[in-house]
Amino acid sequence: MNILSHMLNKAVEGGIFGYHPGCEDLKLLHLCFADDLLIFLEGSEKTIEGVLAVLGVFEKISGLAVNIDKTSMFCSGVPDDMLHRIHTKHGLTPSSLPVRYLCLPLCSKRLSIKDCDPMLSQIQTKLASWSLKLLSMAGRLQLISSVISGITVSPLPSFGMVLRIFTREQGFAGRIESLWVVWVRKTYLSVGSFWSQNDSNNRFSWMFCKLLRLRSKATTFLSIEIGNGEDTFFWWDPWTPFGSLISFLGDLGPSRLGIPVDSLVSDLISDRNWILPPARSDTQTQLYSFITQIIPSTSSDRPVNIPKHTITSWLFMLNRNPTLIRISSWAEDVDTTCLLCGLEEESRDHLFFECQFSSEVWRLLMSFLFFPNAPSNWSISLAWIESFKAPKHLALAIRQGWQASIYEIWLERNRRFHQGLSLRPRQILLKILLVLRHKAKALQCKGSKYGTPLSLTWQPP
Repeated sequence: MNILSHMLNKAVEGGIFGYHPGCEDLKLLHLCFADDLLIFLEGSEKTIEGVLAVLGVFEKISGLAVNIDKTSMFCSGVPDDMLHRIHTKHGLTPSSLPVRYLCLPLCSKRLSIKDCDPMLSQIQTKLASWSLKLLSMAGRLQLISSVISGITVSPLPSFGMVLRIFTREQGFAGRIESLWVVWVRKTYLSVGSFWSQNDSNNRFSWMFCKLLRLRSKATTFLSIEIGNGEDTFFWWDPWTPFGSLISFLGDLGPSRLGIPVDSLVSDLISDRNWILPPARSDTQTQLYSFITQIIPSTSSDRPVNIPKHTITSWLFMLNRNPTLIRISSWAEDVDTTCLLCGLEEESRDHLFFECQFSSEVWRLLMSFLFFPNAPSNWSISLAWIESFKAPKHLALAIRQGWQASIYEIWLERNRRFHQGLSLRPRQILLKILLVLRHKAKALQCKGSKYGTPLSLTWQPP
């Protein structure tokens, strides 16, 4: 399919046929999935003849031919006489929308029960053959495994989408240039921030509006680290611990400060210095006290990712992560020597924190919290953390530090295992502290009573 994709792209560049309206800026010509192909074209006879000619050349090269009987053509605004000529000459008959793939319609709105009728009918047909049989438990399991799971439908992820939002360029959502990201950026975000969009705009798809309504929840987990400020909107993006400044200072904030509502952070920076209008309220003074601590640089702004430490530590408590000792139990010829210290076998108890490398990371972190003699044995350290009760914010800080240490040490181990790269213990410590400061900032924005105490706890001395 890569060869066919290249041939189609060369053909459209050579003017053999044209792009579908609205697709030229994105260079969107076709989508492939397994042996299925969607081609988006302008509605003309020349275009149909051109693309069929390319498919004919591909058939001579590969021996793979287009089955016209299984080919559907969807069009809009094409005259009836042209459709008749296309059908007479090429055998293509217009189909009606919506386009269905694996029983489900390809659409951006919420699927109704009527939309799912073909899929439900297929399930009922499959189950009908079992209706007259008395099934044992084994038979019911066979029904589930061989019949229901054998029905060809779109996977469950088709009904949902996980949103990872950062800034407009940093990639709503990330710098991964997927087709969906490029299309959303071009269609919806070409003139404003993701955070400033109206979730009731009829121009937006149902799915995009649903994503917009999740912004209030997403902001509590996101933060942007300012570099040159060129990728971050001053009023809309979550680059301060106060969240969106339009919410923090109110709708009159732009007029009171004299900073336009569509300003970038870079508009307030000159020669790496801040150019801020005078503060006129205690709230503005509080904001300025934070902003002036940021030192602008020449690097790009970047989203701060707060990893989920809990999952990693939970898996280690169950001893389910693939340490070398565990790998050796199901694979032969595995060198079980610890990748961090190179002295003993790599097991969970050794990694946390009996290993010379990891114990140094743990000691540095606990010394930061004024507990230089914290236990380094796995079982004893768990009991010590569990028994530590007061003050509550310090007990929470120790738990956060323990989870973050496990996460970063395991990340360092995998970095050495997969990439052959390594960091020193103090570098690991700086990574841990940075993430914990971001977590404390997120708790502050969320209004947690532990936000401010934890922020003070993790601040540099």
